[in-house]
Order: sequence, then C-alpha cells, then structure tokens
Amino acid sequence: MTMASPFGPQDAALAVVLVWAAIMGLLYRRDAVGPASLVALHAIAGDLARVRDYATLVDLVESHLDLIDRAADRRLSRQRHYDWWARRRLAPPPDFRIPFDLDVATEASVELGWRTKLDNGWATVCSWGRRTSGVPGLLLPSGRMIEQSARGLRSLFLSDVGLRRYLVSERPAFGARLMTCPGYEAGDFAFRFLSDLAADTESSLYREIERTGGWDHWRPRVLDGNYPVLGILLHDARVANDLSAYRPLAEHFISRLRADNDRAYVASINLRPDRLWDEVGKHHDPGFAIPVFFDLMVTAAAFQNVRSHMWLMYADHFVDAILRVHDETGPGIDPDAEWPTRGSEILYHIVSALVAWIQLIEGLPDGNWHLTIEFDRIDGDGRIPKSAIVSLARVTQAILLAPNVGQRFKSYVVEIVTRCVKTLPDSGDRAAFRETLVRALSGEAAISRESDFVTAAWSAYQSIDYMLRAGTPDFEAALKAAVRPPRIVMPFAPAVESAIKSITTDL
Repeated sequence: MTMASPFGPQDAALAVVLVWAAIMGLLYRRDAVGPASLVALHAIAGDLARVRDYATLVDLVESHLDLIDRAADRRLSRQRHYDWWARRRLAPPPDFRIPFDLDVATEASVELGWRTKLDNGWATVCSWGRRTSGVPGLLLPSGRMIEQSARGLRSLFLSDVGLRRYLVSERPAFGARLMTCPGYEAGDFAFRFLSDLAADTESSLYREIERTGGWDHWRPRVLDGNYPVLGILLHDARVANDLSAYRPLAEHFISRLRADNDRAYVASINLRPDRLWDEVGKHHDPGFAIPVFFDLMVTAAAFQNVRSHMWLMYADHFVDAILRVHDETGPGIDPDAEWPTRGSEILYHIVSALVAWIQLIEGLPDGNWHLTIEFDRIDGDGRIPKSAIVSLARVTQAILLAPNVGQRFKSYVVEIVTRCVKTLPDSGDRAAFRETLVRALSGEAAISRESDFVTAAWSAYQSIDYMLRAGTPDFEAALKAAVRPPRIVMPFAPAVESAIKSITTDL
C-alpha cells in the first residue's frame, strides 16, 4: 500500500478471496434442494421407483419431507404470498351499506330509489378498489408446479406397494413419518403399513415393544428417536388415536386366532409355556406384543389426558377369540398350573392390563378428564378407567362361563379382580370407581343379569384366600345378593308344573 494508491493489487486480491469465501459459505449453508428443485426431484423419484431402487429413493428424499409437505399444502412463503393477493382479487363484493346515516328529516326528503343507488354505487367502488389492489399479485409466481410435484411425490410414497414393503423391513422410521401426512391417502397407508409390521414378527414394531420392557402401568414411557414407530404413535397419543393405530394391530391378532386362517398359530398358543418361549418366543408373538402395545398406548393416553378410551374394549374381542380355540387337553398340559397354556398366559396379561387401567385413577392428577365417572350408568363413556371396568366385567364373565377353561384358572382370574376391588378407595371422590366395579362384577354390566355368571363368580370367590375376601365385604355382599337360590324340581301335575314354570320364568 502506498500513499499514492491506498488500495493496491494485494488488497484487491484479498478482497476477492474474502468475497469468494463468503459466497461459498452461503452456498454451503443453503439447502441443495429448494422449492424449485421439487419438479426435478419428482421426475427422479419416479424413475427410481420404476426400477425399484428404493434405498436410493429414500436416501434422496428423506431429509426433504418437511419441504415436500409444506409445498404440497401451499405453506411455502411464495405460495402464501400469491394466495393472499389472489384472495383480494377474487373477493366477492362487500355486503354493507353506505357508511353514514342521513338524519330523519333528510331521509324523509330523499326517495328510496336514491338511497338504493347510493348503496349500490358505494359497494361497486369498494369492490373495484379491493380487486384492483390485488392486481400486483399477478406478478408473483403461483407455485402451482411446485405444489403438483410435491403432491405427486407424496402420492408416490403412499401408494407404491413395493416401497411400503421395503419400508417395513428396512426403513421403518421413514414409513412411520409418512403416516403423519395429511389426507385420506395417508390414513390408508398407515393401516396397511401397521398391518404389515404386525404380520412380520421380526419387524421394528416387535423389537421396539420388547425394548420398552413390557408392562408398565404406573408411568408413561418416554419414547425418543430410538423408537421410530412407537415414538411417532405414542409420544403424542393423539396421533395413535387419529390414525386408529389400534385397529390394524388388533384385527391382525384376531385373524391369527381363527383356526381356518392360521392353524399353526392356534396350535402354538395351546402349547405349554416353556423357558424358551418366555425369554424369546413371546416377544415375537402377536398375542403378547399387541396387548403390550395396547397397554403402552392406553397408559400414554390417560397420562396425556387424551379424551378417548383408545378402543381398549378390543380386550373383549381378544379374549373371545382366544377362548374359541382354547384347549387344555394337550399332551404335557397341567390344568392346575398357573398358566396351563400360552393362551392362558395371554389371558392373564389381558386381565392384568384391564385391572391396571382401572387402577390408573390412583396416579392420574386431579382434573384429568378420565377421572370423571357417571355412577348411574354401567357402560363405557369414553373414559379409560370406566371403560376398563365394563370390559373387565365382560372378560371375567367370558372366562368363568367358558367350558374349556379349568377351574383353577377361573379362580385365579377372580382373585385378580378381587385384588383390584380391594386396592380401589372406598371413600372420597374416587370411591365411585370401586362401587361401579362391584356393580359390574356382580352382573350389571351384562345386558341382563346373568345368573350363571354370578353363580360361577360366587363359587370362584369362595375358593380364594380368606384374608383377601375380608378386605372386600362390599364385593362379597353384592355377589351374595345377586346369586339366585336354586330352583326346586318336584314332580307335579302337568298343569301345576306349567304354572310353576311360568312363575319362575317371570322371576
């Protein structure tokens, strides 16, 4: 640098280098794929899908799903600006009268026709002004091609069967993210994607359920990025509710329990549980994993105050489906064991889950929506503990009346529900839950009072531990009151016998 030339060649070279470095830094920070690239991205994705190169396709678009969603829903800045100006240009004429009132004397001297003309003229001026003010928006890009390309990409992801199957086995996190897309097409994808996950016992869904540690009814799980599927569904349980995530999983389990549909699986749940099944096999069994998923989902919904019972009543259908194929007469089966068969253990876990959902009233904070109960009604009202009470009564009834279930296991189930009654508070604001459970278990949950059910429940109740019975005097009194005395059969004349039969039927 000299006095004659304060900005020399070396200084100019340094300035060029600095400007170049700044430009390179901006280009580096800028996303390589922007809105304008979506048209080309759509074409490339279509080509990759045609050759079934799904790995490259997912790698290409995974980091740009947010951009695709915003463009498809017209939430990009350029789209929102264009739509704002377009609304001004296409706005209907304002429906209002001239913004000043004539006094009574002047209005009386002005004919009605002149007043109408003034109103119409003012409305025309306002409409012309609004529409004219929107004309500059014609200079902005509409973003229609970007929107069409983004929607095409999203439709490709949601409708390609080969891609969905690839996501189930290789990239479940990408598939779980697609379930949250808006629209009916995403809902159909979510149903099929979850059905495929349930059908593959080695899928990420089963591994994630196993990693959660199984049953935990006292606190909601913290499901982070290590749980790509469960994290999407249960981090905010409203997502699972909106997607009806319970339906494909439950329907898959029920379909497996049909002998004409999966005879091998039906035979497997009638085997004796062994150590290998307990440590490994049951974690890949839909009969164990799917009820665990329901437990995680219902518990999360209760603590997150989601106003839904999350269709926990599927427990009734699970139990009915198991009982239809239940068999304790196989080789090596001990009817007096705690769990004679694998199906017995699944029944135990379902009953335990229902009990735990009722006991959630002890851990939910005051003001939680699920703590409200309508005492005068014995039916589900959308709240989790109340719906679990009704479902538990129906499940208990089904097990006690099943001819293919041993008496030892029936007494075990009654012992479980009696312990539930004992743990519920018998005074205070939440005592209504105990009273409702007692009423439901004594037969009021059925369409009509089932004398066979109450008789079986009373018989099983008398066989359980005396100390446990001592803690539930209200339950014992309700069962005793509901039991009908046995009918006396004596030889009478046909007319007398017919009269007695009609009287006892009315009773």
